[in-house]
Amino acid sequence: MTIDLGLLIGLISIGLGLFLGLFFGLAGFRKGVISELSSIKEAVIAIRTTVDKTWDLILLRFGESGGTVTRELENLGKVKITAEPAGNQTIYLIEIERPVLKEGLFLKKAKEPEFVKQETKFLGKEGEITILSPHRIRYHLPSTDPKACTGFATFLLKWLNSTYVESLKDIKEFEEPILT
Repeated sequence: MTIDLGLLIGLISIGLGLFLGLFFGLAGFRKGVISELSSIKEAVIAIRTTVDKTWDLILLRFGESGGTVTRELENLGKVKITAEPAGNQTIYLIEIERPVLKEGLFLKKAKEPEFVKQETKFLGKEGEITILSPHRIRYHLPSTDPKACTGFATFLLKWLNSTYVESLKDIKEFEEPILT
């Protein structure tokens, strides 16, 4: 009987060891899979953003339509604006001759009260901004009303040509004192 009891305890120990090993092993495996899935999700988001930006650049380069307007502005140079109404929004693609668009600064300045006030006055709410390159911007306006969109686009170009261009000198306050 003692041999059978010892054998039984040994088998139970081996079974328990296997169970715990699998349980904790699979828990670690699950965490690894979850972190890998998170990495894949982040990569897919980055790829989707890149594809969107690339498509917009292709449209700007080769898809010029009858809705494209060109203006010459003092601080920006030649500016090409293309509007594309879609669903419940209008997508503006703006190409600027001088490379002045800096995503961080632009987004910071676009959150200032005066800009947001004008944006909501014309459109009812804030639009979605994407800086495609130092020369190009995509702006999703939450409106399809031509008068509202044109009014805001006019404000945006005046703001870019004055307030935004003037704010570019603020960057030097962060750069110049570094090594002095």
